[in-house]
Amino acid sequence: SVLDSVFNADYFVDEDYFDTFPEEKRHRWRVMSLDPSLGKNDKSDYSVWTKGVLDWDGTMWVDADIQRRDSMQICEDGVKQILEFRPHAVFVESVSFQEVLQREFERYCKEAGLMTPIYGFSQKENKLTRIRATLTPHLARHNFRWKKRSPGISLLMEQLKGFPTTKHDDGPDALEMLVRGFSYISANGVEEDAGDWRDPIAEDGPHISIPETGITVAT
Repeated sequence: SVLDSVFNADYFVDEDYFDTFPEEKRHRWRVMSLDPSLGKNDKSDYSVWTKGVLDWDGTMWVDADIQRRDSMQICEDGVKQILEFRPHAVFVESVSFQEVLQREFERYCKEAGLMTPIYGFSQKENKLTRIRATLTPHLARHNFRWKKRSPGISLLMEQLKGFPTTKHDDGPDALEMLVRGFSYISANGVEEDAGDWRDPIAEDGPHISIPETGITVAT
């Protein structure tokens, strides 16, 4: 319940929902993130694809696709969404991705002619600490906009409002990675030789702070 959540109920208001993403000239960056949990049964974790637009005012416009699916479906859904959304970069949790998905997903991308860079985050910090530290300032300042009538966003809201006591936290985990992805490419840009797996980005560096957007990522 919201009473058990680390996130205040006031962070979630109807005014923060949107019908369509802003027009492209307002896009500073488009990013996707993946929490690649595997499984097809009712007890398995969800895999989460998030996609977001960071606009020039520092607002993050977010949609999510949260489902239980096997590795092939994760890859197929990811390629389809990349083709539709055209992100500047994709960010994934590097350990689990490298173990089960990296080569398979790269093969799907190459077959589709995609040249989107894929970055891995090396998750070393405690998950609760990391998610709370990254998301709380943006939720409190209402820096997020949520896609209306999106089943994935409905499930993400359920997981956020109950975090960390709800059974599943795949959505908040992927959203936290999306925010860090925005921060990373705002600070570093996107490498020109796109299309290959990048070495994982470790969390043991200093805070990444983007003054123009107010996005700060605790590592």
